[in-house]
Formats: sequence, structure tokens, C-alpha cells
Amino acid sequence: MKKLFTIFSSFLLFHFICLGSQYESSEVIVSGQDSFFSLTRLQNSQVEVLIDSTRKMEIGEVISSLQFESVGLSEFSSENNYWFKVVLQNHSTSGHTLLLFSNEWKNSYWEFSENGLVDRGTKGVLISKIHDDFYTGQNNECKLKVKLEMNSTKTIYIKIDGNIGDLPFKIDTGISIQQLKSFEEEASKDLMAISIFIGMVVVIILTNMVLGLVFKETSSTYYLFFVICMSLFQAGYYKFFWFINPKISFDFSLIFSVIWLFYVLFASSYLDFRKKSSQGWKFSLALIGFTGISTIGLVILYFNSTEYYYQVLPRLNTVFAIVSMPFIYYVAIQPGKLKYFVLVALGFGILGSVTTTLSLHFTFLTSSYVYSLIGSGLEISCFLVGLAYKMNFNKQEAERAIFEAKEREREKEHLLEIKQLQEEKFETEMRLKNNELTSLSIGVAAKTEVLDKVYHYIKNNDNGVGRELLSEIKAKLRIDEDWKTFKIRFEKVNPTFFDELLKIEQDLTENDLRFASLLYVQLDTHEICQLLNLSQRTVQTNKYRLKKKLGLPKEVDLIEYLINLT
Repeated sequence: MKKLFTIFSSFLLFHFICLGSQYESSEVIVSGQDSFFSLTRLQNSQVEVLIDSTRKMEIGEVISSLQFESVGLSEFSSENNYWFKVVLQNHSTSGHTLLLFSNEWKNSYWEFSENGLVDRGTKGVLISKIHDDFYTGQNNECKLKVKLEMNSTKTIYIKIDGNIGDLPFKIDTGISIQQLKSFEEEASKDLMAISIFIGMVVVIILTNMVLGLVFKETSSTYYLFFVICMSLFQAGYYKFFWFINPKISFDFSLIFSVIWLFYVLFASSYLDFRKKSSQGWKFSLALIGFTGISTIGLVILYFNSTEYYYQVLPRLNTVFAIVSMPFIYYVAIQPGKLKYFVLVALGFGILGSVTTTLSLHFTFLTSSYVYSLIGSGLEISCFLVGLAYKMNFNKQEAERAIFEAKEREREKEHLLEIKQLQEEKFETEMRLKNNELTSLSIGVAAKTEVLDKVYHYIKNNDNGVGRELLSEIKAKLRIDEDWKTFKIRFEKVNPTFFDELLKIEQDLTENDLRFASLLYVQLDTHEICQLLNLSQRTVQTNKYRLKKKLGLPKEVDLIEYLINLT
């Protein structure tokens, strides 16, 4: 019996030693100020997990349960609830404040100590509350602030709903710990970085507004909204607004799709797709429409179901990246230097995001989101330089266009002067030639008048001697030969006059043409009477008949009409 008692006692002792060592290994010991100065991920042996397959356990049942195990978790299942247990012990001679980091989606916290059980509430992105009452910087994980007095122990229980396993990204099954003081130092650096970024953005916005007002560049307006959305997204990610007012809990991931919208609007306007690339402009319109509809859909989804929103958002971001590839192609094939500013700026943004992602997984880079901040800053700065370049280029083009327009105007004026001089010369020559015709006509008329007087004188005083002379004089009074000579000279000076008249009226007689030509050289009625041996009444009648044949209204002056005919 004594032997059996000894064996049983040894077994119990071994069992309690093992049990004690198990609980001792699961404790997180704080031994001094240097403990957990940097963010430290707790080992599997330091975190116990209880898997509630019924999903109905309450905190009281959990505390009394013996089903906690020190095992690692690889993923969450929607069929279970998960309870994490962390025992914190302060073995130092001073108090400490620690931060426990857990999954960011939805976490319920309880604190158990000698003072009893305290419900620390539920935090997480899904309920828009992810931090305690202190500035948290860019770190998004849920944080619980725990105060440990000297030589004290607290047990923290964390409940995580297994449904978050359905969410597509940022699922962390581990628990991390860090001293509050060191974390606040890191957060202050984040605050300084985002403050510098915001200050730079303000300067960029003011500079862009001035450039836009001076040069009236349309794309500067889209750039302005792009920069504002980008800065709001980054400032929201770094909790800058929460630092100003902790009650601000707006999810700035909603702005991400709006950034895409204004990026496409800016780039397509900046590169003048509407004028220079019809295919690029059509695709831009399609992408703008898709982004706009997506933005509206995301807002509606966010306010109806946060869980569905976070399931859709990363997938939609992937879609944005895929459908933007043809847009980048149209940017790349665009002629000119402006496209390089867009491509280089986009490269800065992508490089910042990629570097940030690498820094979270590889130790050769300091784990930080500041890389994204630097990339975004370089991106919007590059866009601003590109705008300034384009505005200066447009200014030079406008000045060149004005100079060329003035040169063309001067050349036009010079050609006009030459033309006027040529016309004046031609008119002078025509005037001289018409004057010659007029002189010829007047000379013929004078000759006719003299011969007519001589003819009548001899006839009235005929003594039988002047009959031969009268016949000769009468022959000279016939103007047919004079008319032929006049017509030949007239057609040399005015080659199209008769043709234009005959186009108007084909039935004009030779007498009509002769009468019109005499009016054209501006002989007066008296001179025409002398030349044609007609009375003034007959001349007036001929004028009336010619005007009627030409179909001219009464108010039109016949002589002026004939002068303007050629």
C-alpha cells in the first residue's frame, strides 16, 4: 500500500510539475524597461487558444474552461469562434503599460485580475473602432492597452469571430506585444511624416491653383482633386484626422476608388486624349464610367454591410489594376514628352507601395508604411512638374502662334499692298487706255461735227461745183470705219466687256454694243450725239432700250452698271 501511495504521489507530483511548467511557459514576463521595447510576436507557447465549435460560449464558461491549448493557429474557420488567452506578469520593480496587438477586423477583450473581470469592449475595422484613446500612427491592428502594476498579473481574453476567415486579406492569427512608450515614439515619427506630407500637399495645391488660374489649364483642376483625394487617403491611413479629433472614424479606404477616378480624368485631360487619341479617349471614358459606378456601389455597400464591403474592396482594387493596363498602354504610345511625367509618377507610386509591402515581410527593410507616403509624395510632385512643363510649353506655343499669326498678317498686308498697287497700276493703265478711247471718240465726234457743218453749208450754198465734194463729205460722215477701229482698240483694253454683255442678253445688236461701249468710256450725251449723228432724244431712247434689254430696274444707273460689269 505504501508503495502504491508513493507511486501515486510521484505521479501526482509529476503531473502538477508538468501542469505548472505548462502554465509557466504560457506566461508573458515583463522583467524591466527593455522588455518588449520593439514589437514582438508572441510564441505559440505564450498564447493559449480555445476553439468554440458551438459558437455560444460566454466569458464565464471560457474562464473556467480547461480546454485552452498552446497551439499555433494557421487560419480561421467560419464554423468556430476563437478565444485567445494571454497571461501577463510584471516581475520588475516598477509599473508598465503594454499594448497587445491582435487581428484588426473584430476583437472582443476581457481583462481578468485579482480585482475581478473587466469587459474592455469590442474593437475592429468592422465596427469602425480600432484603437484606444491614444494616437496609433499607421499601424491598423487592434490594440489593447494594459497597465501592469509592480509584481502584478493580468490575464487577457480575446474573442475573434471565425467569420473573418472569409475576408480576403490582412488576416492575422497571431498576438504581438510592445511597450506603449516605444510604440508612441514610433507613432510620433509617423505623425511627423504625415504632417510633412500634408504640408507639402498644401504647398503643391496652392502652386497648382496659381498655375491653373494663370495658364487656365483644364487638367490642373482634375489634378487638384486627385491630390486632395490622395492626401485624404494617406492622412486617413496614418490616423492624422484621428489625432486631431479621436471621434473621427470615417473609413478612408472609400476614397481609394475616387483616387482612380480623378487619376484617369487628370491623365487623359493632361495628354489631350480627346484631340490626340480617339481610342485612348474612348477607353478613358469607359474607365471613368466604371470607376464612378464602382465608387457609388462601394459607398452603398459600406453603409449596408461592412463585411461584404471588405470582401469586395480588395478584389475591386485588383480589377482596377487590371483594367488600367490598357489605359497605361495608351499613355505609353502617346507622342511627345508629356507621357513620361505620367509614367514616371505612376512608377513612383507603385514603387512606394511595393517597397512598403516588402518591408512588412523582409528584414532588410525597416518595416514601415512611410515608403508609400514617399512614393505618393514623389508621384504628385512629378505630376506638378509635368503640369508646369505643359503650361510653359503651351505658353511658348501660344506665343509662337501669335508671332506666326502676326507674321502671316504682315505678309497678308504686304501681299494686299502689292495687289492694291497692281490694281491701281492696272486701273491707271485702263484709265489711260479708256482715256485714249475717249479721246478717239471725241476726236471722231468733233470731226463728224465739222464735216456735218461743212456738208450743210455747201448743200445750202450749192452752185453746182460742190456735188462731188458733198458726196465725199457724206461718205466721211458714215462712222462704220471709225467704229471698226474703235471696237478693235476697245476690245484690246476691255477684252471681256462684250462677252459679259452677251451673256446677259444674246440678242444685243451691233448698235447696242457700240452704244454700250460709248457709255462705258463715259462719253456724255452731247458727245454721243455728235459721234453717232443722233439727236439727244434718240440717245435717251437708246439708253432706255438698252437698259430694258439688260433687264435692269429703273433705280439702277446704266453707266455705273456697265462700268462695274468687268
